[in-house]
Amino acid sequence: QLSRAHLPPGRSGMAFANPLAPLDDDGNYVADDPTTLLDPSTIISFLRRLLPSEGSTATDIADRKEGSGVSHGGQSAKDANTEGGGDEEEEGSNPSHSELKEREEVGCILWDLSTCLEHAEFLVENFAVKVIGSVLAKYAMQPEASRLTEVTVGVLANIACHRKLSQAPSLGDEELIPLVLSVLCRSTDAACLTEFCRLLSALCRQPTKTDQDASQVDLAWVAALYGSLKAQEKILWICENALHRPLLERALELLIVLAVRGPPACVEGSGAAQNSHTPHIWSSWTVRVLTEVLRSSLTDPSATVVVDSSLRAIEAFGVHGFMAKMFSESVDTREVLLTLIAELPLPEATGTRTRPFFTPTPATPSVQGTPSRTTVESTRDKAEEKLKIANSYRMGSSAEGLFESVLFTLSTLVCEGDDSGNLIIGKLASWAPTLKLVAFVASVPWGQRGTDNMYQDGLIEAWRLLSKIFRFIYAKTKLGDGLFAISSDCNEHMSLFLDNLEKGVQCVVGSNVLSGEDRTGVCEYASYVCKCAYDTLAVPSESASSEKHVIARTTMAQERLLAILKQIKAAE
Repeated sequence: QLSRAHLPPGRSGMAFANPLAPLDDDGNYVADDPTTLLDPSTIISFLRRLLPSEGSTATDIADRKEGSGVSHGGQSAKDANTEGGGDEEEEGSNPSHSELKEREEVGCILWDLSTCLEHAEFLVENFAVKVIGSVLAKYAMQPEASRLTEVTVGVLANIACHRKLSQAPSLGDEELIPLVLSVLCRSTDAACLTEFCRLLSALCRQPTKTDQDASQVDLAWVAALYGSLKAQEKILWICENALHRPLLERALELLIVLAVRGPPACVEGSGAAQNSHTPHIWSSWTVRVLTEVLRSSLTDPSATVVVDSSLRAIEAFGVHGFMAKMFSESVDTREVLLTLIAELPLPEATGTRTRPFFTPTPATPSVQGTPSRTTVESTRDKAEEKLKIANSYRMGSSAEGLFESVLFTLSTLVCEGDDSGNLIIGKLASWAPTLKLVAFVASVPWGQRGTDNMYQDGLIEAWRLLSKIFRFIYAKTKLGDGLFAISSDCNEHMSLFLDNLEKGVQCVVGSNVLSGEDRTGVCEYASYVCKCAYDTLAVPSESASSEKHVIARTTMAQERLLAILKQIKAAE
């Protein structure tokens, strides 16, 4: 945070729409004061103070900056530099504490400034990326400069988070890319790694069509990551071993971004498709890592963001058939997903999780340099676009939305994994998960939702899964291994199933929020579920009793299913 002492006396020059706020009379930070202006020469002076010297004395550096008369804490730039002494700063020598401290403070100011688009634009136009690159080249590998590395990478990440700037040519500089990846691979500081992951997530994300026409910075970064096995190993190693929660969250975000971009063959024009390596990120290593992260987070009530991000990562990778097959064939993955279905409570209202992907937001440093978290989202589109970018999403502190995330993940693996998806369906085709899914589709009062259609996606995925489950059940029943073998011990289950199935259909029929295409699709899923359940009951079972009351119960269940089918037909 900046106080009034950091603003130039005359406030002359360029005015910014989102300026730095002053302190009020009580000493509190004022967030929305439209009257405060910041002179551009001040920002330039900050950049000059951050720039490493090459054989110059600290006094010489101060002399070149003397004109601004502004420094952190209200001192003049000259005073701030001469207090540290006049020792020469030689290339490659260990920096003094005062030198690092000053650059850290200046970096924090720039980090704050870069949260505003206009400030960030001004930084890019005045070679801030080049300055930061020179700082990283000189200080990044010095253990005592880890805070400076974190701050400078945080500034870069903020710049990249602005859509308008994410494709700036300076961010795709041929010297900057290998430098960042090299420092990433060698860094061990959790705060620094957090900012590196945030930076790479913003730079590798899919640009808008307008941005794509202007530049290919994102392709350069994706190609570089896919071409560096060490960088991929580092990212997966972080996910596997990180105890620092923000770092783990950021690393998962980066995996999701790369999953959405697709394997090398999908990244057209990046050069990654011709890479001779098979990227670690598109291998069974990722399957094992994500499954283990998900499993280890289930026992921590505060880890809902990690659980949700892990599910979204599995979903994003699962859109690609070969990865869906690997996840489906993993016994551990199936067990974890089934555990989630069994243990997660039904949400009070569906739509807690909608289907967007990832929109990074600029972050500001705290006193300790820990920035606020960015948002992360994954998506599965219904039509030809499997994945798309939409509005930002943020998990709360509760488990709301996790059940729907599980539905999206399961549906993706089942639909994209071909025959391997049956391994998951086989686990779902039992009374407990089936009743849970039917209870979910019956739990949302669609008629009370007005015209807001953001709540429909979870319901659609649940009906899609139910249709897959009952197709599997019917096929197994014909082979003599069915779920609905009518016997006295399943009467309660059958009754509950039919009650919730009818409620779920009534919710869809009475809904005024489903669009025509979605309404038709859900009705088809519901109709298919009813037909499969009816045909399953009609298949003779060796274990079924021939007692009259059992036959009557079977007939009654079939009649209810026919009545439900009529409701669906009438709605169509």
